[in-house]
Order: sequence, then structure tokens, then C-alpha cells
Amino acid sequence: MSRIGSFEIPERPIGKRERPATVDEARKQLPPTDQWAITEISAEDNGRGLASAIQTGHAVAVSDGSFKDGRGTSAFVLEDERQKGRVMGVNAVPGEFEDQSAYRSELAGVSGIIATIQCICTTHNITQGSIEVGLDGLQAMKEISGKWPIKPSQSDYDLLQDIRRKIQKSPITWKWRWVEGHQDDGKKYKDLDRWAQLNVECDGMAKEYWNSRRLVDKRPANQEFSDEHWSVWIEGKKLTQLDKHKLYEFTFGDRTRAYWHRKHSITPDLIKNINWDACDYALSKLPFGKRRWLLKHITGFCGIGTRALKRRHQDHDECPRCGEREDIPHIVKCKGNGTNEVFTLALQDLALRMTTLYTEPDIQRAIIRKVKQWRAADRNTLPRYPPGHSPGATTRAAMNDQDAICWHNFMFGRISNGWVDTQQGYLERLGKTQTRKRWAAAIIEKVWEISWNMWQHRNHIKHNTLHPRRAAEMAELDRSLSEAYD
Repeated sequence: MSRIGSFEIPERPIGKRERPATVDEARKQLPPTDQWAITEISAEDNGRGLASAIQTGHAVAVSDGSFKDGRGTSAFVLEDERQKGRVMGVNAVPGEFEDQSAYRSELAGVSGIIATIQCICTTHNITQGSIEVGLDGLQAMKEISGKWPIKPSQSDYDLLQDIRRKIQKSPITWKWRWVEGHQDDGKKYKDLDRWAQLNVECDGMAKEYWNSRRLVDKRPANQEFSDEHWSVWIEGKKLTQLDKHKLYEFTFGDRTRAYWHRKHSITPDLIKNINWDACDYALSKLPFGKRRWLLKHITGFCGIGTRALKRRHQDHDECPRCGEREDIPHIVKCKGNGTNEVFTLALQDLALRMTTLYTEPDIQRAIIRKVKQWRAADRNTLPRYPPGHSPGATTRAAMNDQDAICWHNFMFGRISNGWVDTQQGYLERLGKTQTRKRWAAAIIEKVWEISWNMWQHRNHIKHNTLHPRRAAEMAELDRSLSEAYD
């Protein structure tokens, strides 16, 4: 999971490396883990004008990034106060498809500026000076220039810590300026100030380089950076941040899936077909008390009859509403007094919510009928769709997927990805901007409410009414008293 490097101390000291004669030579002498920051570079007069500006405190730099389709690039320009001595460069942002973002591209632009300054300082033997850097990414600028500790869990921690430490080691002083981006949208280029013009120029260079990278289909994988000090790798891929979910999945994923297969009859293939993101999002929206109940309910650790018997809290596992064996599915399946009315009202609420969410009609009909059939069927019968109505192909495929996952899992919020894919197509046809994740989470919340309402009804019967078990206990008590005193 992690990489640990080791080295041997050589017997003889390493000879001192000669100072590079050109900026390009200095770039080639950068540590291999830093060379990504300058993929291409162009330097007027070998950077002499820029070197002089750094020493006198008149150097400026601007960078900007381009991000699209899981690919990022950045460009940067450095020059003196007379807009002379220009040094320009571009880079491709390292990282996996899911790691890329506009924010990471902004950080990569700063990495390019830092690497360029390092090359200039090395080539021209600069030991002091300053530069002012302009960025249009306000959050990136704050994180880079901030003095507070950065958290390993925050986005692009790997690149941020590398940038901060390189700035700390730099022989020059760094100043920062926020530049509003895309000012050329409302003004002519010639009417913009110097900072805005540089920003527009960098934006165009980054986009042009992005297009060239797309043509050759080159996306650099994530890598180590020389000043990040430590990193975490999973199956050959470096994490850009300390993601506890990915670490848990890597460490306990196989064990968890084996447990679910054993306890919930969900095979590894079916686990992948469940929309866990929507389930997680729906769970995060629940109040703490209801969330705690739901987790106990799903895992079978709430106060149901079978659990109370196992804990020796009572000498039977009977349902207080009907007298049958009470396990988790029975909470909703119970046919005791008043349960049909509670279930019907809860199902009507689900149907109404699906309507307000612009749910595809075939999906609505399929879900409502299937839930009704699941409740009506005995525990060994898989509910089947009635032959009187034939849903569309995508809805039928989603329904078959849910049949495989099982409808008691649907009641736990484990819905098939097929429902979400079908609904997304319907929303796009309607021109709605609602996301599939929010739609699925809202449906899951309403499904959980069915179990919650049935659980509340069950508790009311148990604690506030003369249910069959209590009536039998009272009759037995009356008989015992009669025998004792007659």
C-alpha cells in the first residue's frame, strides 16, 4: 500500500555538479520527480533579463490552468517590469482521471513557475530577490500562500505540500496577487491591465496545449514529487489525498464483500451493481437519531423479537402485532391489526414523492407493484411483475437487476444502478437539470420511511396496547392469582 525508499551512503563524496550554462540545461538537471512541471520552455536571452528583475524585486509571473474531460494542463509566463526577458512554459498535470480538476490545474501552473524560478536561480547564481505571482484561482492562492497546516485529507494534498515546501526552500521572497479571470469576455484585450493580459495569454496557452495533448492521447499518471516527503500508493497508483474510504476499501474490501455475501446473499458482482453513492448521500441527510436506528435496523441489532430472545430480554421471538416470529423483514411484512393501513399510507407517500421528482412512469409503476408483491409474498417467493403491463426495455432491465439484488435489499436502500440510469435518460428528455444522485437519494429516503413508519406502529402496539402476547400474559397472571387465593 505504501512505498518505502532506502539508500546507501557512498564511500566517497559525490562530486559537485557544474552550474548549468542555460535554462534548458538547468531544467534537465531538476530532480526526475520535478521535471514534469516544465514540459516545454522558452526563455529570452537565457533568462538574464528575468534574473535581473528577480534581484531588483521587479519580476512578475502569472499562470493559468485548463481542465476538461479528465485531463489538465497549465501554462505560465514570467517577465520583468518592462515586459521583457520573457520566460514561458507549459506542463501536463499528473494524476489519474478521477484526480483531475480545475483546482489541480491551477496548482500545476504554480509548480511550473516555481520550477522555472529554480532554473533561473541556478543558472544565474541568484541568492536573493523577489517575485510577485498573479493567479485567478483565489482558493488555490490562499492555500499556497497560507501559513496554517494543510490537512492530508484535503484535495490535492500531495501537490500542495510539495509547492509549500519548495517555496520555503526558495532563496527569494514570494508575493501573491489575485487576478480576475476572463476579463477579455467584457473588454478588449488592449484595454486590460498588464496582469489581466498575462492571465488571458496563459489561459490561451493552456488550452492550446490541452488540445495538443488530447490529439496524442497522453495523460500522465500521478507520481511522486521531490518535496512532498511521503505518499500513499494503492495497487501502483498514488493517492492525491489521504482518502479514508479508499484505504478502507483496499484494506477491508474483500473481507467486507465476503461478509455481505454470507449474511445478505449479495454476490461481489451484485455489490458493484448497487448505487452506494446515493445510499451514502441519503444516509448523510438523516437526523442522527434516525440514522442510528436505521443502521441497527439494517444489521438486525434493533429490538426485534429474534434479537430480544437472543439477548435473553424475553423468552420468545413473537411479533407484538400478530404473534408470528419477528425478524427484520417481518417489520414491514407483518399483517397484524392496523399494519395494512400504515403500509398503504407510506407507499402512497413514496408514490407522491416519485411524482414530484419527475420519476419515469414505468419506474413508478414497477417499484410500487414490486414493493407490494414483496410484502405480500412469503419469504421464499421472489415477486414477479404481472403480465398485464410491459415496461420499457431499460426499466425491465433495471427491474431484473433489482430482482437479483432482492427486494428486501431495496427496502434497505440498496437500489440498482439500472433505476438511476433509466431515470437519467428520462430527465434529459424532459430537459430537467436534476441530478441522478439527488433523485436516487430522495427515493431511498422515502423507502426507509416505510420501514420507519412500520417500526413506530409496531412499538406503539407493543408498549401502549393490549396485544395478543400481553393478553395471554395477563390471562396467565389471573389464572395464577386465582389458583393462589382460591
